[in-house]
Amino acid sequence: MSRRAERSILRAAERTVISEDRLTEMMATALVVHRGLAAKLYEHAYQATAPDKLAAEASTQHQAGRDARVDLVVDFVTDAGQRTLWLENKIWAEFQHQQLERYADAAGDRIDVACLLPSGREQEVPAGTRTMTWHDVAEWVDTCGREHAPDATDWRVNAFTPGTPVEVAVLADFLDEIERRTGVIMQGLSSDDARALGGVNDLLTRGQALMDGAIDAAGLERDPQGESLIKLKGSHAWQHVAWSGDSSGWGCLDAACQPEVYWAGDGFYSGQTGQATISVGITIPIATGLVLLDPDHEIQTWRAKISQHGFDVVSLDKHWVRVFAHWPLEDLVAERATLSEQINALGAWFRERLEMIEATPPTVGDDGPNLGRPETHTPDRAGHAD
Repeated sequence: MSRRAERSILRAAERTVISEDRLTEMMATALVVHRGLAAKLYEHAYQATAPDKLAAEASTQHQAGRDARVDLVVDFVTDAGQRTLWLENKIWAEFQHQQLERYADAAGDRIDVACLLPSGREQEVPAGTRTMTWHDVAEWVDTCGREHAPDATDWRVNAFTPGTPVEVAVLADFLDEIERRTGVIMQGLSSDDARALGGVNDLLTRGQALMDGAIDAAGLERDPQGESLIKLKGSHAWQHVAWSGDSSGWGCLDAACQPEVYWAGDGFYSGQTGQATISVGITIPIATGLVLLDPDHEIQTWRAKISQHGFDVVSLDKHWVRVFAHWPLEDLVAERATLSEQINALGAWFRERLEMIEATPPTVGDDGPNLGRPETHTPDRAGHAD
């Protein structure tokens, strides 16, 4: 069982809310619609020049026996026949026990197995396994895009203008998602960027003062192990907090499921790409929170209720379900000129939103949504095991 790649990048992205799987779906679409990108993958995987007549067919979430579900299957079709590549894609998720070895056993001699993962994780792959990084893929996409606009500083600027081939827009969307989800950066600095960097340290200091003040104003307590929310390296960061409300209706509000406030300089958790956003809510281990994503479960009554207050319920990876409300930073500061006014407004919002979650707990069984704990160590928000 598997599903064929979409030819629409939008439909590919809409297939799943899990960020690793979404990136896989978008990669499948890009490989199918752009021969040049398929050729880059072929040449890296097989260390050979791609044939002149090369086409790629792709499918995702391929069930290859009881113990193997392959993220991406690419069939390279040439005049000489067909070669099949199974590709396991990783961003944050850990490898399952002997995952790649089991895939190799299932593939046999007819199929090749490779792994795509962030730079720095190559040592996790068994010796002899074909390996590539998201930086490799980003460079391939960028190279293919520049072939359509060789004189442009950033070819993505013109990717959606009339007359540009649709496959270029697909590459642009795919590259944007790679940068957003993996931390790979391909676009160089502009003159405007160089000028803005002159004041960045002052901006970071003021941003941290805003978040620290709002946490205090809301009567929240910081996690002493937490780090600075506002930082130059990394576009998003969180701070665990605690508040004195009665969370008895939520059986999962314990050390494994803490209230959190987020600062996302690129809208990472709100879905508002390129927009600085502040968020507040709770992050729930997947084994507890998966029921929140079930469209047929009675808990959707509760989900609809908090949605009216601006909350969304999403899973961006395979480990956590997030229940968060978001406030664009631009809207917060629009009518509040002083830091004190901004702190008080944001602190009140933090408190109100946490109390909304507390006041409308799910009523599923005797323990709210707490349907059991993961049997294994739950990875932290960076995807590492406890």
